[in-house]
Amino acid sequence: MKNSGVVLVSSNCMTAGIALVLKALLPSHEIETAHMRAFLDMSPDEVTRRLANVDVWVTGVTDPSIIELGAHSHTIRIPKIIFDAYHPDIAYARDAAGTLIKGVEKSDYHSALVLWCHQNGVSAQQCAQLFAPETFVRIGYVGRWAQAASGLKALFDAGDLAFDDFFPAMMEHSPFMHSFNHPTAAAVVRLAKLIACKITGDRTILSLPIERSIPDALALDTIWPIYPGIADHYGLRGSFLWKIGAARFYRSSAEFVAASYAVYGDADSAQWDVPRLDRMLFDQVLPERAGL
Repeated sequence: MKNSGVVLVSSNCMTAGIALVLKALLPSHEIETAHMRAFLDMSPDEVTRRLANVDVWVTGVTDPSIIELGAHSHTIRIPKIIFDAYHPDIAYARDAAGTLIKGVEKSDYHSALVLWCHQNGVSAQQCAQLFAPETFVRIGYVGRWAQAASGLKALFDAGDLAFDDFFPAMMEHSPFMHSFNHPTAAAVVRLAKLIACKITGDRTILSLPIERSIPDALALDTIWPIYPGIADHYGLRGSFLWKIGAARFYRSSAEFVAASYAVYGDADSAQWDVPRLDRMLFDQVLPERAGL
């Protein structure tokens, strides 16, 4: 691969971070960005024009028909970083029309446990008391590492980067996720280093100590706590301290649950679709613990 040219990065929330690292690692290249969602809104002709002068396309786009339009470029397919062992409680909710329901501070994130409680008429006070290590064990939140790692490996295996070049290095940076789908700067830097290796063929890039030079852009967004009990299982220190958005903090489960209930109000949340909520398991375990 030549040592100059245009590199276009079109990933998800990692796009800006990956691009910044590549600017540091590939000074002779021109680094451009375009969120991968943009390509889904383009016509084939528009995609072709956008990629016409691109030498390397680093992309999280998975649609084969779109990928084929960039066949003239060196395409490097990269994974989303999704790993929920630290944050198994994060969930999305949609109404019957498929519209995303916003949570606290207009966040897309919800607590699956809080949603189940609201859907089943559990009081906010009783719901907050369910945030305990014993509950987390019973509803399958503890010990999800192998399952989460397997899911992440599948995302890597569908692309062009090696999982074994990424995941072991993350053990030095645990926890390497701010939420189940927002990696820390350490993870973004490692992913970008692997991309740079693909472009240049130079694996010495992996040892370059640039981590301290790269700001953690995703830390400006929500940082979900790693709950006590879950954290203990991985040798970490847990908390119930939510940072939602840029600067709104909830310092206890009671505070966060109360804020969530205030947002949900009298909505018929039982009709919401919550794919990441294991309803069968929750219905089996939680009624007795919730006093139902």
